[in-house]
Amino acid sequence: MSGVDSDGADEMSARSTFTILLNGIEDGLAFIAGAMIVFAMGTVTADVVLRLFKASLWWSFETTEFILVYIPLLTLPWLARRRAHIVIDIVTSRLSPEPARRLEIFTSALAAVVCAVVTYWGALATLTAFNRGIVNAGMVEYPRWALLIAVPLGFGLAAIEFVRIVYCNLRKAA
Repeated sequence: MSGVDSDGADEMSARSTFTILLNGIEDGLAFIAGAMIVFAMGTVTADVVLRLFKASLWWSFETTEFILVYIPLLTLPWLARRRAHIVIDIVTSRLSPEPARRLEIFTSALAAVVCAVVTYWGALATLTAFNRGIVNAGMVEYPRWALLIAVPLGFGLAAIEFVRIVYCNLRKAA
């Protein structure tokens, strides 16, 4: 029983520490995504205004494209935690609570598996781009891994969130 009380108090404190850490990371990533939205809006607006004076922010288009990849991936786990992701509830709204809970367990487990597979693929692609030194060439050159790393980060945390949803639903049943 190394370090765990008979009532599992140490296990609960470890879980809550993990939850606090995970929530903090997800909240931080969502904040960064929000800041990226504001930055992209400001950049595009400034570029449009500057074009009236025959000038431009030459880097704004590619930078905004980069940001548009990051925004949904950084917010994915945060939205999953709040169950604010896209849900088609036409079926679950017509079910009684127990079948609806079981369906949520199934769909969340399936989502966790899909997110885990995408995380694995994204991690391989990121490592390959990093090891090969692949650079996206355009107006703004940047290492491709810097773009790809958002995939395993976002989907990996989302997989954890979907597992957490399954776990919480299974605990309700017990």
